[in-house]
Amino acid sequence: MNKKALSLKEHQDILYELLYALDNFCQEHKIKYFLGYGSLLGAIRHQGIIPWDDDADVMMEREEYERFQKLIIKKPPKGFKAYSIYNTPGYYYPFIKFGKEGTLLIEPFKYVPKEGIGINIDVFPLDGCPGDTREQACNYASLFFPNYYSKLQKYFQPIYKNEKKSIKKIAKFLFYLLPKPSLIQKAYFKHIYRKASQYACNDTDYYSCISWSFNGDRNVHLCSLIKKTRRVPFGNRALPIPVGFDQILYEEYGNYMTPPDEDKRKSTHEHGVVYRIIN
Repeated sequence: MNKKALSLKEHQDILYELLYALDNFCQEHKIKYFLGYGSLLGAIRHQGIIPWDDDADVMMEREEYERFQKLIIKKPPKGFKAYSIYNTPGYYYPFIKFGKEGTLLIEPFKYVPKEGIGINIDVFPLDGCPGDTREQACNYASLFFPNYYSKLQKYFQPIYKNEKKSIKKIAKFLFYLLPKPSLIQKAYFKHIYRKASQYACNDTDYYSCISWSFNGDRNVHLCSLIKKTRRVPFGNRALPIPVGFDQILYEEYGNYMTPPDEDKRKSTHEHGVVYRIIN
């Protein structure tokens, strides 16, 4: 395989291409989505991708996400591919990655095929968090991700080497270390993945990306903030953001309009070099 390493600017150009292709797809199929996390911040503060970022995120309420997943797996736009636990061998993230064919990204984690996947953007499902207060909703949201993530670590990165040995711990180590048929693995992870989607955003006051919530309480917000969207400039076109973006960004980043100090303006991701495949 011949490949060319890409600069950050070239990587970002592909992220824009991915976002615009996904936007076209969602408009065609009347799927409601919006920018999230750093992409939402970039839309408001930079009118595009954060200049030092190498990632893009979009979000959908669970019902929209499930419809999107079925359609994008069945017939993705030409030149693009959807990676999901439901269609990609060796893929175990509980959300979709929408990738560009003819590119290559190698992750340090073992939750994707070992040969790597295309440069991609994350598509996160949003689920309801029951509770009368934000604190109660946060407590609920914190239940799923640590369980799912710890099981991923145990399956793919056993961590018992430095622990005191016991029969129980040795048995656990062997269970997670020994190879298991992929169908059994997938069925197991699909089972615990489904637990995140017990409540719809329409049924609760709060929501979160429960299935992949690294930032815990910071990512729990009022459902009313995402019920309507509007389009704002993002690169060469306008993309949708939730009308409640100000409160969402404040709860996630604090004083979000002030950029970090220059020495902190760097990507938080660990995939390193990305490539374009040359035939």
